[in-house]
Amino acid sequence: MSERTWQRNDRTMWRDKNSDTFKPMGPWIETNLNYRNLETIIRLNDIKLDRFATANMIFDVETYMSEISKYITLYPGDLIWMGTYGCPKT
Repeated sequence: MSERTWQRNDRTMWRDKNSDTFKPMGPWIETNLNYRNLETIIRLNDIKLDRFATANMIFDVETYMSEISKYITLYPGDLIWMGTYGCPKT
């Protein structure tokens, strides 16, 4: 989930993806995987809008975490949603 107004106005994209209530997830979280080997599927109301190799995100996980860490403290177990890919506008 992204807040597009914040995304247009902020220099970084962490706020528009990581605010309270923006993290629908579950019923489990996988902790031992390589995101570069995954595929991301974007759905709106169960309609597939796009799919892409997660390795093709604009910012890789390591860069994203480094940038976020300049502004907030990250702790073990913190969750960060990301994945900007330039998907089609709906």
